[in-house]
Amino acid sequence: MNATTKENTQTTKIDHDRLFKDEEKVFQAELDTLVTPQKKQEIMDFVTTRDLRVMAEGELKGQRKGETDLLLHLLNIKLSSPLLPELVERIRVLSEGDLRRLGEALFNFNTVADLTNWLDQH
Repeated sequence: MNATTKENTQTTKIDHDRLFKDEEKVFQAELDTLVTPQKKQEIMDFVTTRDLRVMAEGELKGQRKGETDLLLHLLNIKLSSPLLPELVERIRVLSEGDLRRLGEALFNFNTVADLTNWLDQH
C-alpha cells in the first residue's frame, strides 16, 4: 500500500468515526424526546439483565464443553485409542451429574467395553 492510499484510508476511517459520533448524538437527542428518563432506565435494566443472563449461559456452555473435552481426552489416554464417534456423542449428551460420575469411574476402565458398559448403565 503506497503512502497516498494509506493516508486516504486513515482519513476515511476518521471521517467515518466522526460521522458515527455525530449520528449517535442525533439519535440520543431524538430518544430523549421520546422516552422519559424512568422508561430509559427500565429499558437499560432489561437489556443489562438479559445480557448478563446470556453471558452466564454462554459461560456455563463453555465450561461444560471444556469439562467434556477434558474427559474425552482422558478417556482416549486411559483406553489407549480414540473413541468411536457413537461413544463420543453418548458422552456429550450425559447430564452434568453423569459427566462427573464418569470422570470418577474412568480410572476403573481398562477397555472400551468397560466404558460402553458404564454408559449402558447410565
